[in-house]
Amino acid sequence: RNMIYIGDGLTDVPCMKLVKVNGGHSIAVYQDGGIEKVNELLKAERVDFLAEADYSEGSELDLMVKDMIAKMAIADKLHQKSKTQMQEL
Repeated sequence: RNMIYIGDGLTDVPCMKLVKVNGGHSIAVYQDGGIEKVNELLKAERVDFLAEADYSEGSELDLMVKDMIAKMAIADKLHQKSKTQMQEL
């Protein structure tokens, strides 16, 4: 559940699907104008998100990955809190 897989081709599909099925996140990236190639992956629910292959700070991909990391951190914090409370019983 704490994995993010970023792939840019059909050879990445098995890994993207595996990560997604197990609670992680998968992102199919595309080059300028190539979104048509990855749209089908999203429609088939093989990936969670699509993003342009722009790895620069502040890009859509950058913000998406940072949001995913924040979500994972919060989920882990809540899990630890629950675990601690259970041990205190």
